[in-house]
Amino acid sequence: MSENESSKQFTSGSTEEEPQSSTFSQFSEKTQRYLRERFKNEETLELKLSLLTEAGFGDPTSLIERFPNLIALDIKRVVGDLKGAGFNDLVSLITEFPQFAGYNIGRVRKYLRLVRVINKVLNLDYEPVAFVENFPRLLSFSVDELLFFLRVSSHYRFSEKNYYSVLKFNPFLVFGDILNNPTTLHGITTRIVRLSKAEKLERIEQVKALLPGIDDFLERKNYTPAHKTFLRRLAANLRRLAAKR
Repeated sequence: MSENESSKQFTSGSTEEEPQSSTFSQFSEKTQRYLRERFKNEETLELKLSLLTEAGFGDPTSLIERFPNLIALDIKRVVGDLKGAGFNDLVSLITEFPQFAGYNIGRVRKYLRLVRVINKVLNLDYEPVAFVENFPRLLSFSVDELLFFLRVSSHYRFSEKNYYSVLKFNPFLVFGDILNNPTTLHGITTRIVRLSKAEKLERIEQVKALLPGIDDFLERKNYTPAHKTFLRRLAANLRRLAAKR
């Protein structure tokens, strides 16, 4: 038997070990680094992913990629706490906004109470749980941001659909649009969307520069006393926001 034949006979009987797929490898390098720091073995990671699947999340890998901190949460407890606070479609809610699962339940309950109080003060009828479910990023708003947007909604009596479209914008841009269009916010979405990034930044800085002298500015305007009061209250919310940013 020749050397080549002998070599073929030897190699044909051997089995080459196939590289095994890693659970960690399903994620981006950045997320992998985070996960490897938390989990020393794949079994624990796989268990966490299976718990998310059992809770109803069809693509837990995508969720973790978007919000890695979710893997460290007790998802059963999170879902139970949020259901107890009145939320129902939590799979859709957390899938859309994974950060929602990371909020302390005490903060969530406090926020819902705050919406109820502001509803009463401003004569609004938003249902707090539905309010958050329809725009979960609200939970990341400060009190002044929430007050600003609810004041705007109360003053212009927005429909719920129009209100959620306005919530997407920087409050300083919204205030600038109100100053330029004092009687109505009809078309605000189109006007702001049409601004370039540079124009938006310039508008925001213009509004911030105006806030300290808002009273003098309003004195020169032929607005009703009620509208001036409305604008002063919005400006007060924005001044506090500007001081924190």
